[in-house]
Amino acid sequence: MSLIKRRSIPYKYLQAGDSFQLGAHMQVSILHPALEPNPEVWARNLTVGEQNSYSMVLRIEYGNSVFLFCGDIYQNAEQEIVERYGSELLRANFMPATSSSLEFIQAVDPDVVVVSHHVFSPLSVYRRYRENGTLVFHTAIDGHILLTSDGSTVNVITEREERIGMASPFLSDWNIFR
Repeated sequence: MSLIKRRSIPYKYLQAGDSFQLGAHMQVSILHPALEPNPEVWARNLTVGEQNSYSMVLRIEYGNSVFLFCGDIYQNAEQEIVERYGSELLRANFMPATSSSLEFIQAVDPDVVVVSHHVFSPLSVYRRYRENGTLVFHTAIDGHILLTSDGSTVNVITEREERIGMASPFLSDWNIFR
């Protein structure tokens, strides 16, 4: 921020309710956080966990595909988002897994979740998603994971050919390549 200010580069803090068009076919909406007037001041006084709860949550629409990127939010932030938007706006084809409370999983009802983590997440989180009928990919198991979309179909491409101990139901609108 100091370099941006020194060079007088215009900037804006994005917060819940902001949105913008990215290219001709992609809409990006900011769902979280609802910021205080000066984030530079309050961020210095928060614990790491509290700072994570202020992670930016993006909802990206590309044609009929919806992606939800949740950063590192904790359950308190998930609850705020569900209360603010309800389940209709939150419905996503894809989302990364974070703390993933049952209420949040049910509100978002994702088809696919990508867990990006260098160690295994608790098995309880995996089970919550699977019990919801969600296809779960995990970088610790699947390696690099690439999702591509033409706006109607989403392709999941994984680095590793085999999934160890993780049965995956085939979803008709998802193409999975390993």
